[in-house]
Amino acid sequence: MDVSALEKLIIQGKVKYIFICGLGEPTAPENIDKFKAVLQVAQKHNCKVSAFTNIVALDEQLFQYIEDKTLNVKIKLDSFKPEKVRETFGIGTEQTKTYFENLERIRKIARANDEPETQIAASVVFTQENFDEAEEVIVFCLENGIYPLLGELEEAGRCVGEVYLRLKLTDEQTQQILKIMEKYGVKDYRVAHCPANYGALHITGANEVLMDEETGLGCKWFSLKDNNVCKKVSFGNISGDETTWQDFEDKVFKYRFMKHCNVLSALKNLKETDTQLIGGCGGPAKQVLETHIDLNMKAYRSRKNNKNDLEK
Repeated sequence: MDVSALEKLIIQGKVKYIFICGLGEPTAPENIDKFKAVLQVAQKHNCKVSAFTNIVALDEQLFQYIEDKTLNVKIKLDSFKPEKVRETFGIGTEQTKTYFENLERIRKIARANDEPETQIAASVVFTQENFDEAEEVIVFCLENGIYPLLGELEEAGRCVGEVYLRLKLTDEQTQQILKIMEKYGVKDYRVAHCPANYGALHITGANEVLMDEETGLGCKWFSLKDNNVCKKVSFGNISGDETTWQDFEDKVFKYRFMKHCNVLSALKNLKETDTQLIGGCGGPAKQVLETHIDLNMKAYRSRKNNKNDLEK
């Protein structure tokens, strides 16, 4: 990603949040310099950055970004058993030791937070391999000011076929996890919706501003179709000399609202019993679509000279 172009957009759009998502680890050797460059720009302009990380390669500089709340982290936490961590991340004994040392430091940072909201979440995916630790992991998060972001095992990538069927939870086990949450006072728990879906701009690593062609949903993993066949529409490249935040915002907004009826139709066609999740961190389809429609309408009402169009 072009960090200088990103900084220009942050300034022009008075951007307050950047959410870094994807299948790569932001602290990996090939990504770390660019990741820190984004954090430096964000800190300079009083902007918050969120990112998923397995926390194995966190260094002192990154811990400082977490402590001063420039960086909001979603840490990978599936098990407290070293052998399970080694297997999940594909790492050695020393790196596993570092993982648990960094987890303890993360815990202390989260525990010391006096504010009602936390900037630290745990990305947790329960399977047949770690279901026996479900209550321990959830209690650890709740007692230490860490938001338990419970994800669902996706039938994607290498996790397909017999492997997926062997690892996925039964409906009964899923209900047991929800009962554990309720047991510890989290009665209205639901999966947090990924902000990439509703953000003003969804920018790829190749600097393109993209959107789902059919629905106007932001992130490709939120497509209502198979991601491999869904079409995307491009609004240009942020590195272009003539591009501005306002240009992108106007184009994205108009397209999103133009596809509003498609989202309404998709919502109408959902069955009450449909528990389909959109993406691994998207939540139930009904909640995602309702949120998308609600924010669409709020955004439309907030813009000038739209009253007549809204009535139509």
